[in-house]
Amino acid sequence: MTVVTSLWVYPVKSCKGLSVTEATIDENGFEFDRFWVIVNAKSGEFVSQRTNPALGAVETEFVYRGTSVVGVRLSHKGKKDLTVLTKNSWEKRDERKIDVWGDKMVTVSSGEEAANWINEVLGTSQVYELVQRHPSITRRDVSSSRQVLDKKNIPQKTFTTGFSDGYPFLLIQEESLGKMNSDMSKSKDFKPSAHKPLTMNRFRPNIVVSSEGGTQHDDDDLWLEIQIGASTFFCLKACDRCVMTTINPSSLKRDPATSPINPLAYLNSNRNFGRGSLGLGSHDMYMLLVMTSLALAWLHVFQTLGAVDL
Repeated sequence: MTVVTSLWVYPVKSCKGLSVTEATIDENGFEFDRFWVIVNAKSGEFVSQRTNPALGAVETEFVYRGTSVVGVRLSHKGKKDLTVLTKNSWEKRDERKIDVWGDKMVTVSSGEEAANWINEVLGTSQVYELVQRHPSITRRDVSSSRQVLDKKNIPQKTFTTGFSDGYPFLLIQEESLGKMNSDMSKSKDFKPSAHKPLTMNRFRPNIVVSSEGGTQHDDDDLWLEIQIGASTFFCLKACDRCVMTTINPSSLKRDPATSPINPLAYLNSNRNFGRGSLGLGSHDMYMLLVMTSLALAWLHVFQTLGAVDL
């Protein structure tokens, strides 16, 4: 039996995430996941830890009114916390055109105070701005990516995401990370005193699952559909990992390419993309495309996962 062991939401793209016990699914992923993004105020291009590792030190916390999320609180060592409320109405002059991996979209500025706070934290010569999703037009169509599937049982439906890199959800098995740490510890250059096991937050998953008893599976490369509660997820592809996985979440420094615990080097050497119709190897870290039969659905930890194989 495979169960959900943790759920993660990242209110501001590339800043620290929040571990939650339950999350609402909407048409773009988890509700308020990457609802805000930091952009270059001049070019509109999004900013991430790839070029600004300091974002990894910005902590996030939802602001509630009753049980409803109404904003986010940002904190950083040595600075006064910043509270940013969601905007439900605004002037046309507050709209910003931005670029996320070549996709152009309209967003809403979170204001001058937020921009000043972000610029002080990042402390570079660039000028940045915090923006939020536009409720009606901040969507990116990712339906065309279905071409990597056999298209078996894939509904002809438009799938969308917001500010995420590519898809609404990223799912990882705990056994995948355990295998990676075990393999890397066997390197001749590995020193237990200097090289600590990698933690899950390096990989920024939304959904973390584990098999009963911690046993490893070798059939996950054949998953086509995953059912969790009332939600059906379609396994689109193995997640292409980037240099962000090499950033130590504590020190915000990158692992040297020659480090025995460099996850990117390990994945490039060990991932098997040649197995199964999806071209995925066992213990891969999956990216999932979501579809639910309900307008809104809930996920919570300890739910069981059911898989439909190819």
